[in-house]
Amino acid sequence: MDKGKLKFFAAEARRRLISHISARIGFILTNDTAEFIEKAALKEKLRSAWEKAPDREEFIERHAYTLFNRLIALRFMDVRGYNFVPVVTPRVVGGDPGILADARSGLFQSDLPVDTQKISDLLTGKIPTHNPFNEAYKLLFIAACGWYNKQLPFMFEPLNSYTELLLPDDLLSTNSIISYINQNLGVEECENVEVIGWLYQFYISEKKDILIKRKTRYSTSEIPFVTQLFTPRWMVEYITQNSLGRFWLESRGNSNLRQEMQFFIEPTEGNPFIKREIDSPEEITVIDIACGSGHMLVYAFELLMKMYEEEGYYNSDIPELIIGKNLYGLEIDERAASLAKFALIMKGMEYDNKLLQKKIEPMIYCFRDSDEVPGLKMPKLWGL
Repeated sequence: MDKGKLKFFAAEARRRLISHISARIGFILTNDTAEFIEKAALKEKLRSAWEKAPDREEFIERHAYTLFNRLIALRFMDVRGYNFVPVVTPRVVGGDPGILADARSGLFQSDLPVDTQKISDLLTGKIPTHNPFNEAYKLLFIAACGWYNKQLPFMFEPLNSYTELLLPDDLLSTNSIISYINQNLGVEECENVEVIGWLYQFYISEKKDILIKRKTRYSTSEIPFVTQLFTPRWMVEYITQNSLGRFWLESRGNSNLRQEMQFFIEPTEGNPFIKREIDSPEEITVIDIACGSGHMLVYAFELLMKMYEEEGYYNSDIPELIIGKNLYGLEIDERAASLAKFALIMKGMEYDNKLLQKKIEPMIYCFRDSDEVPGLKMPKLWGL
């Protein structure tokens, strides 16, 4: 993974999207095109949200990131083959995104929440418009996001959100934001789901540098930017191997997990780590109280997979158990928490390609959401 390339890509994408969102909001609120007349209710929702926003710069920043988040999630799933059809990725170089190519052939996902007749009429010219392919693709893109809202509600909003209006008019050209993401987030970058967390770090890096240099009191919305510190992989492995890994080795003296942990330090005699024996890996609870985008939890997932395998569980059954029983995360940044959830689901998909259909939501919580974490007896954390 070329992190220098990713850093440049994420920072440039942020600049492009902020510029687009800012201009798009101004255009929507001052024009009455046919699209905005048809979607007058969404336009009024946007106007109300814009007028009520206490910080309009933050409003623009948040919606720019939301679009970036969705695009990189869809691109990652396309590359990994997890999408029902490629949503932002062409099947051949220079071609249409898979979902549009299928629509042009009359093929639609059966449960895709879209007006297939309208799509067909746009593509055949029965509905006159300046750019029929782009208009059809925009509807398909919105429908795909609405479909994924049921599987990944923390990443995709439901249909009929005013954010639909904020999509660029140009989604298919070689200069579009989708083309830019496809060019820079390829197969090599998507080999490991940790790329999503690194992209977030690089995406916010410019804003973080500006805020730190300002040396003033930070607003609530700025705190996540200046407090993000991403843990290198070797440190993630060191910490997890000498906590979760050690716990398992002391519980299962005949485990082969030791050979998998290069940073494990043999403990001194007479200094046991565990206080009680366990009957099953299902009893293990791991919590990262500042989980960020989930790097530590993803590696804990990898170790837990090996533990379950040693106990004879079927591989396809394990991801649901790990996500539903073993792993917890806490985070003050809602955006990072969403990415951590996404990362765990994507990690689970490596072993169970039907995991998305099971509609499992990882147990990762924002401090501001609640002072109590379901299933855990925790002290009140907000304000610490």
